[in-house]
Amino acid sequence: MNHPLRMTAPTLPLSPPAEPAWRRLWQREPRLVAFAAVMLALMIPAAFGLWLDERTLRDVNVWVKPMKFMLSVAVTALTTAWFVPLLPEAVRRGRAFGLLVWTVIVTGGFEVAYITVQAALGQASHYNVGDPFHALMYTLMGIGAVVLTATQPWLAWMIWRHGQPGVAPAYRLGVLLDLAHLNEAGFWDVAKISTKPLVSTHSAAHALTPATRNLTDKQLDAMAERGGLVGLNFGCAFVRPDGVKNPDTAPSVLIRHLDHLLDRLGEGGVALGSDFDGTMIPAFLRDAAGLPRLVQAMRDAGYGETLIRRICWDNWMGVLGRIIG
Repeated sequence: MNHPLRMTAPTLPLSPPAEPAWRRLWQREPRLVAFAAVMLALMIPAAFGLWLDERTLRDVNVWVKPMKFMLSVAVTALTTAWFVPLLPEAVRRGRAFGLLVWTVIVTGGFEVAYITVQAALGQASHYNVGDPFHALMYTLMGIGAVVLTATQPWLAWMIWRHGQPGVAPAYRLGVLLDLAHLNEAGFWDVAKISTKPLVSTHSAAHALTPATRNLTDKQLDAMAERGGLVGLNFGCAFVRPDGVKNPDTAPSVLIRHLDHLLDRLGEGGVALGSDFDGTMIPAFLRDAAGLPRLVQAMRDAGYGETLIRRICWDNWMGVLGRIIG
């Protein structure tokens, strides 16, 4: 049977173009990103002030402090927005998270506004307690700084309670989370909160070989919805219908799994996973030097050169770019 995915006409790009980083961040939490953009934009006139205004306070130009606070508040807002996907949607739409967002905006905005006005007037914002008004404002700034700082452990607590604390630092660092060795329950735990493509670096199709390490069609469909990827495991026990560790395993056995994965995941969701150092490999492959024989088996099965290139190389590069950046 001629599989539609084996057509050779390269009419589609090898991988979907990655969204700009600013757009991905905007989608996380537009209120915080807009607020951060305002803070960064305000640094432009402050920089002109630093250049044109020669006034100083305590031997430092009056515009240095506003610029420092604009930058630090913007970073706080963007950092908070970066962690938003770690929270379930129901929590993100709830009052508690809305209060956290507006706490960052109001307290950060107040700090920057007062410091900027005081700089424009050539007056100190900190330790200025010479009259009741400035003493009150200094007290409010202290309270605001404490509250703004407290939003970060508050957010961490929300992630710990409602999200997956082990996943949080990995996502923050742009780490690819490999689902290959998770059981099915663990797979769905990650899938519930993941906003990244779901990746299993070396698995096969459970529908063809019902090994516990293989992925069910339901799991494969969930991965397809997220733009995920499966690297085909070459292990005999994971690809043979009888699940036996027998090196006398024909190339057609691996091709059947590739066919099934392509049916469920599409051209962009299938790659090679090997597992050369972890299990018994078919004798026709044996090690990485045998990969050209698998490529030839793909050609013999009707796979076009574009599809082969995607399976062997481009799909891995695409998913790494989308996750790690």
